[in-house]
Amino acid sequence: MSDSSDGDSLAVDTFEEVRPLLLRSMFWRPAYISRSAWLDHIPFAFWLIEAHRPTTLVELGTQFGASYFAFCQAVDRLGLDAKCYAVDTWKGDEHAGFYGEEVFAGVNGHNEARYSGFSRLVRSTFDDALGYFSDGTIDLLHIDGLHTLEAVAHDFESWLPKLTDDAVVLFHDTNVRERGFGVFQCFEELRKTYPSFEFVHGHGLGVLGVGKEQKPLLSWLFEANDKPVLRRSIREIFSRLGSSCNQALLLQKGAEQQKRSEAKLAEAQGALTAVKSAAAARDTEVAAQIAKLDGERTRLFSSLEALGRSREQETAAYEARLAQLELELGDRSQQVYSLTQRRSDQSIGRNDGIAAVELKQLEQTHDQEISAYEAKVRELERDLAERSREVETLTQRLEDATAEAEAAEAALLRAAEAETLAQQLTGEVERLKANVSDRFRELGEVGHLLQAKTAETQKLAELEAAVDERVAQAESQLALEKSEVAKLGANVADRFQELATMSRLLKDRSAEVEKLSRSEAAALARSKEAEALADRRKSEIERLEANVAARFREIATLSRLLKDQGRAECEQMPGISEQGRRAPILGGLTEVNGRSISERLAFVSGGAQEAAARLRQALEPIGGLRWRIVRQRRLVKASGLFDAPWYQAQNPDVAAAGADPLDHFLLFGGQEGRSPSRAFDSAAYLRENLDVAKSGLNPLVHYLASGRAEGRRASPLR
Repeated sequence: MSDSSDGDSLAVDTFEEVRPLLLRSMFWRPAYISRSAWLDHIPFAFWLIEAHRPTTLVELGTQFGASYFAFCQAVDRLGLDAKCYAVDTWKGDEHAGFYGEEVFAGVNGHNEARYSGFSRLVRSTFDDALGYFSDGTIDLLHIDGLHTLEAVAHDFESWLPKLTDDAVVLFHDTNVRERGFGVFQCFEELRKTYPSFEFVHGHGLGVLGVGKEQKPLLSWLFEANDKPVLRRSIREIFSRLGSSCNQALLLQKGAEQQKRSEAKLAEAQGALTAVKSAAAARDTEVAAQIAKLDGERTRLFSSLEALGRSREQETAAYEARLAQLELELGDRSQQVYSLTQRRSDQSIGRNDGIAAVELKQLEQTHDQEISAYEAKVRELERDLAERSREVETLTQRLEDATAEAEAAEAALLRAAEAETLAQQLTGEVERLKANVSDRFRELGEVGHLLQAKTAETQKLAELEAAVDERVAQAESQLALEKSEVAKLGANVADRFQELATMSRLLKDRSAEVEKLSRSEAAALARSKEAEALADRRKSEIERLEANVAARFREIATLSRLLKDQGRAECEQMPGISEQGRRAPILGGLTEVNGRSISERLAFVSGGAQEAAARLRQALEPIGGLRWRIVRQRRLVKASGLFDAPWYQAQNPDVAAAGADPLDHFLLFGGQEGRSPSRAFDSAAYLRENLDVAKSGLNPLVHYLASGRAEGRRASPLR
């Protein structure tokens, strides 16, 4: 197995091993994504539906429907004649949590819109739903309900009679070991009885082959569980594919979060604009009111000052007038007193009537003046009261203006508070903008990750296309190999003819020896020359017999190698049918020049006949092609480490037999320690690498295929 520097690519041998796993469905994009730990296993759900092709699928525990709709999508896209059922109460449990009616409404709506033709939701408990299914009808069961050990074991045992002979059961959350989860305990116990495979990513998913007759790909998957390298490769492939589904969910959530952030930002910007507009209008109104109040207050203060000055002037004039009136009253009183005195002094000399008249007139005049004075005093008092009322009115207006000014100042304070609030909203908007920018950056990173996962998925798809191309190339190579096999058949036929000829020569020599022995026995019985001749003839016969036996051993070894290597290679070759593996390697080899092999072998006597029979028996069941021999020939020729003339010169037996030097080296010479050229010492390589010697591998082929990469040394021939 070749190493990978970054650990992201499979080695060649491992890729060949996982080739049966590669189905197109595992690269599909899920049409339905929801919050679920099952997202990591959606590619395997697609693969399982294509590999298993169930007719009745039942899921126990659906919740948001991530796994169930993945099964339904695969059934719909593959066009399977299947029925799917999701059994759940859609109320939740202690492990999944409890939720409202909206969850069932969403799942039911999607099912009715996309898969109502073959899918139905069964709103029931698992035990109550048992009566809705007949025994031996369910070939794919997914258990994902309450995850306690007792609940999972009960669900499996109660639904076991409903399963078919090729049924598969899935257990989710086999890699969760907290919160009372007991799925792993139940699965570990069941896998002792049934074949299984477990994925450890996405909370774990256990695959159990309950039925006795599993589909070929499922059997292959269960067998892979016993091969650590292959098991790890399968887990890594589906883990990487599943992570792309999680990335898609993150991208979807990011897009929704972006929309919510944009809506919130637009709302905040609208509120800020409205606040700013209201604040500007309020500022204008308050400024106008303040200007109006300032003008009114200035006018009132001016009027009040003018009124004060006028009142002071009027008060001064009133006081002056009052003083004047008091003076006049004093003068009048003095006049009255003078008149009274005069009347008293002149009473004697005047007439009392005249004096009384004058006094009366004077009193009347005085009374009139006093009345007039009192009237003026009352008028002044009324005027003063009116002025007082005006002052009170102006004072009240001044107080009202002051109150309005205070209200305006309060409005200004509120406007200032509104401005502060606007600034706070502006800060909040900036924070939201920064948050949105962060979300955009996160979405960008998620987008890059998703692109990387998409590229990786595309790479796997390209690998699948490459595998298809390799199958096509293998088929074309098959045609070429058939022609080479025909040539090989002709070569073997020639070898049979040579064997037949050698057998005839052996018989002729034996007959000749016997004839010579009979004819010369009497004449040369006592002659040493006759004995020497007999010894030479005997040695020649022994040499011929040894040569024939050696040729038969080579052919038997060649047949055995062709049988073992051809069968192993054909079993590993992609695209070769079982019928092709069982097809005879030499289609026309049963006859040579119009005569059957049996007839040709009739010329071979003794041990030669027995060896030929073994050769014929070994050749008949050989299946496949000389795939490895052809590949080794190309590898050795490309290396430049094989020198055919030198090999023939160093090995006269190969030259004498007329065998192809490269074929002889690949089949026999390398394992026997014969060197291909001066640049490579086969014997030294086998001594230094006992594992190669024990395995019977060709040293040069092993060095070129893997030894050189492993740092093994290739010594030149000394």
